[in-house]
Amino acid sequence: MQPQTAVDSPSGNGGSTNKQPDDSTNEQSNGSVNGQTPETNSGTAVKPETYNIAIKSSAFSPKTLEIKAGDSVVWQNQDFTAHTVTSNSGSELGSTNLAQSQSYSHQFDTPGIYTYHCRIHSSMQGTITVAPNPDYTPS
Repeated sequence: MQPQTAVDSPSGNGGSTNKQPDDSTNEQSNGSVNGQTPETNSGTAVKPETYNIAIKSSAFSPKTLEIKAGDSVVWQNQDFTAHTVTSNSGSELGSTNLAQSQSYSHQFDTPGIYTYHCRIHSSMQGTITVAPNPDYTPS
């Protein structure tokens, strides 16, 4: 599992919520695990995806997201006020206060349903559903 940090990043990416590789906020988006590229049974490299969730107008967009084990999610605060990304139960997700243009990323290694909210604005809720990925082995 990679460390989760809040980082300053430039705004202006349009707030895209489509999956997009983003090597600047996720060190493992290049598919390497401990410096090695994992392979599938067919011998082709597995490349985890990075998905973006915009925080704007006091909401997570998209509110729900389906990904596979090994994929990462980057939450980008495009709002004028601070927000957090905090697990509803457990400690899987736990950002610091994210100021405007800051982001938080997390790699999901274990299949399951992860619900989260903004600690500052409890009405802001989101869900990440992580499906099994037979070609991914956590490091």
